Amino acid sequence: GDAALLVILEECGRMHHYNTMELHWRDGLQCPTEAEYISMVDGKTGSGFRVVTRLLLAKAAPDHSSQLAQCLLQFTDEFGRFFQIRDDYMDLVSEEYSHKKGGCGSDLRSGTWSYPVVSCVQQHPETKSLFLSEFDPDHAT
Repeated sequence: GDAALLVILEECGRMHHYNTMELHWRDGLQCPTEAEYISMVDGKTGSGFRVVTRLLLAKAAPDHSSQLAQCLLQFTDEFGRFFQIRDDYMDLVSEEYSHKKGGCGSDLRSGTWSYPVVSCVQQHPETKSLFLSEFDPDHAT
């Protein structure tokens, strides 16, 4: 009904907002912080999982406690983080897995700030210029 449509529209809007944030970082050659990256994952990848959880809660347990809902939504966010960070990692290390995405290192070639790259830059700021030169040859030193 109307409640389900509202859930779907809210999560789709959230997903598009955070997808735009990721594109802004990529196109602007701006490395997010780890906290910003996790927030983006919660909004982008996590929304795909959240919509299912929210729809199930609305249908299966309309009188559910807010504590149960919060617990399930928090678990859903954690699962989305796991899913995305694993995807980022496998893109770098698994030929078989990354073949589905266009080859090993496809995130690097597309200039996407994946979690391993963001973490590396946060822990070793001197590596940022290396990634920028990989993402955009005009930034090569």
